[in-house]
Amino acid sequence: MARLLVRADGNSQIGYGHLMRCMAIANENVFSEIVWFSNDPIEDLLSENLNTAFSFVKIDNEKTFFHALSAEDFVVLDGYYFDQKPPVS
Repeated sequence: MARLLVRADGNSQIGYGHLMRCMAIANENVFSEIVWFSNDPIEDLLSENLNTAFSFVKIDNEKTFFHALSAEDFVVLDGYYFDQKPPVS
């Protein structure tokens, strides 16, 4: 099974649909591991809505997310404001 990496921001006032869409994918329980990256402190929201274990990483910039990627990962990006390109190897 592949690892799922989710990159989505939001809260109860803006971006909530992005979060719900990504949580629906994560709740399919077909991933070996789920790691959620967000600029927003949404760990409690995820805990209340995900029916599977996950890790949460609060990020300040996209580099943290890009450095976590591997070729075997299943990646979901859901948002408008991702402001940086992946590093070139």
